[in-house]
Amino acid sequence: MIASGTIDGKAWRLRLTRKYSQYGPCSQRSSGWFADCTMQIGGRLSHRLDFRGPAAIWDQDPVFYGPVRANVSRVSLRLSDGIVLILHPVKAFGHKWIGVVLPPGLGPVKAVAYSREAELAHAVAFHDKKFRDYEFLSWLSPGNDGPSRMNKVIRGGGRTLILHTGPWGNCLVDDYEGWSFSLDDHPSGALEGGGALPRTVAMAFPWPAWFMTLVMSNGTTRRIRLVQGAGLAFAL
Repeated sequence: MIASGTIDGKAWRLRLTRKYSQYGPCSQRSSGWFADCTMQIGGRLSHRLDFRGPAAIWDQDPVFYGPVRANVSRVSLRLSDGIVLILHPVKAFGHKWIGVVLPPGLGPVKAVAYSREAELAHAVAFHDKKFRDYEFLSWLSPGNDGPSRMNKVIRGGGRTLILHTGPWGNCLVDDYEGWSFSLDDHPSGALEGGGALPRTVAMAFPWPAWFMTLVMSNGTTRRIRLVQGAGLAFAL
């Protein structure tokens, strides 16, 4: 077991295991929410886990968990109802871990990682309301609030995407799929694979790109203005 506690009077418990649980990741209590959870992490384990910042927080609704760096002594997690949880890392499988099981209707808003002496970094979660996912993409230094929050519409080829920019970075989504970029990501070009022609392809480029020119098979050219995000520009 790596974590247990009580939220709004409801007890929860979280375990990590290398093996798959035949009973599923979580068992449902009589109160109607999944409070006793076992996460199988064999596929994620390696000698050196690859994640940005001082911690990784993975969304496996209703579980939020992940590894932290050796110098992290605690992580505060502010929830959507304003409650702030203090998560203390526990050693398991050669790494330090944090975790929490949240009741329905609650989600994480902001995480702050601390050493024994001071704040190391903080991260704001991007919440995709359509798919109900939470992503902690970018960790910011103390006092850095990150990019301003804004939403922009990107249209092209009969398709519409919404660009969500903020302290998390950039998230580009529509009704069917999405792409997430931390503030450290530097994509350059098409974001999706091949398919039958004609097709509409989402594209991303690092700053300071403002437009791109396409040379068509008939020799004509098209100039497409890019929609600006946080350090990245996008187009369809």
